Amino acid sequence: MHLATLRLQNFRNYPALELPLQPGVHLILGRNAQGKTNLLESIAYLALGRSFRVASDRDLIRWGAPEMRVAAGVDGRLGRFTLELEYSWRPGEGATKQARLNGLKVERLSQLLGNLLVVVFTPGDLELVKGPPACRRRMLDTELVQLNAGYRSAFARYQRALAQRNSVLRAWQASGSAAEPPPLAAWDQELAETGARLVVGRLQAVARLRKLAAEAHAALAGGSERLELGYECSLGGKRNCLANDEVYLFGGSPESPAPDVTSLTEVFLSELHQRRPEERRRGTTLVGPHRDDLALWLDRRDARIYASQGQQRTVSLALKLAEVRYFQQVAGEFPVLLLDDVLSELDEGRQTALAQALGPVTQVFLTATALSPGLRDVWPGSFEYEVQDGKVTRRG
Repeated sequence: MHLATLRLQNFRNYPALELPLQPGVHLILGRNAQGKTNLLESIAYLALGRSFRVASDRDLIRWGAPEMRVAAGVDGRLGRFTLELEYSWRPGEGATKQARLNGLKVERLSQLLGNLLVVVFTPGDLELVKGPPACRRRMLDTELVQLNAGYRSAFARYQRALAQRNSVLRAWQASGSAAEPPPLAAWDQELAETGARLVVGRLQAVARLRKLAAEAHAALAGGSERLELGYECSLGGKRNCLANDEVYLFGGSPESPAPDVTSLTEVFLSELHQRRPEERRRGTTLVGPHRDDLALWLDRRDARIYASQGQQRTVSLALKLAEVRYFQQVAGEFPVLLLDDVLSELDEGRQTALAQALGPVTQVFLTATALSPGLRDVWPGSFEYEVQDGKVTRRG
């Protein structure tokens, strides 16, 4: 999969841009604050329907403009298609957001997901190792909502059920009543059913990512350490789900049958019932995939606690390279890989190892203030662009 064209209008500091593109490595060069990251952000925004930098779409509109637009022509294994995403905000009228696929309006923005596949790595992704569990959950969810329509639907339903259930719990807490609110049981069922689907989806992903991440880490670190992944589930007392090359639940064994949605739903409902008094006191849901974590070990030591800064960089990058391979295995094609200012965080040896690992990827966009001559040798035939004040000029 690769972008054939990218068009921007009033996106960030780009008043207008039309950029023809090809498969290969695209090196986006320039001084800081010129618009390099904005270019990558526009691609991710079109793929995911949201920014990886800010929560409000209003921040994406160029200063003084009432609206912005991002569009692309994409070549995938099923042929070429076009994607468009427009957002406007006007005082007194509010905001509107509209997506188009092949020129036709889509009813829900979620219909954009899964068309243009992307994996994004930014300096902030160093938090994947020592940051809060939400960072690691977000990584898993971002890849799965792109690849799996069933997961995408369950994720949206779970978020709604969680918000509604927490609202009921807060009202119950504030009321001081001992009587259980009637809506709680219904939200329990919805939360358990959709949450079980999320846990199963994540477990299946982690089972594949474990091997891919270990291989990527060995290539980047020279095989000096062994990276392992596991899934920590808040169901069953938040036990580590790891054994040799298998992922499992609740202190089982590698020979135990894989967890299924039906059995997990029953476990989930039982846990919610057991935690009811505590949830009433605290006014929030205390169990579910919104409290799970991706466990990371280096030589069987918890990397989330013990990893040095250099080890954090290598593990984070290995996770992203594993994602790329996972996309290729599941979707049958590589995603577009967006690497923002990654080289500055890596020594020369790891820069070279990264360049070699990216060889099979169909299309890569990489930002940097400058490149060493050695890396140009590693990427023969790469495309170089100079970005200056929202203008992109191709070099050579």
